[in-house]
Amino acid sequence: MAAVQVQSSAIRSLDYDKESRSLRVAFTNGNGHTYQGVDEATYQAFVNSDSPGKFFNQNFKGKG
Repeated sequence: MAAVQVQSSAIRSLDYDKESRSLRVAFTNGNGHTYQGVDEATYQAFVNSDSPGKFFNQNFKGKG
């Protein structure tokens, strides 16, 4: 799957692999991190959230 651009001051894009259940989060500062064991519903909620940065902080920050 191609990376999906999101509207956020901190997050540039999300790249989800359904088979491996891995989510690559690319940040606007050039850094990135891959999270394992992410279900598709969580990924879809992330992509469709009104605030991707807030969603990230509540669901991923400090957990990977």
